[in-house]
Amino acid sequence: MMEPATDKPFSYQGAAKDREDGQTVIRVFLDTKHEATCRKCGAEVEWAQVARTRKWILFNRGASSRGKTMDRDTSRDCEYLSHDDVHWNSCSAD
Repeated sequence: MMEPATDKPFSYQGAAKDREDGQTVIRVFLDTKHEATCRKCGAEVEWAQVARTRKWILFNRGASSRGKTMDRDTSRDCEYLSHDDVHWNSCSAD
């Protein structure tokens, strides 16, 4: 796997800063969350669709919620999940 060209951590489009403590969070649609297994390492994970970009991101199962809201455009319930809980940050297959 290629290493990033910079020392900055990988960034996900659709991530936003949590106003409370500055932690990066990702807003996902609650109705898209579903359990799965990582094909690379076999860990229990959870897929969720990012509200802003409609892209799918893999989270570690049991990712802690940083808050809930409603999407203004679609009226769908959303949840803020920590960027630290993105499975690609900790996948043991890399």
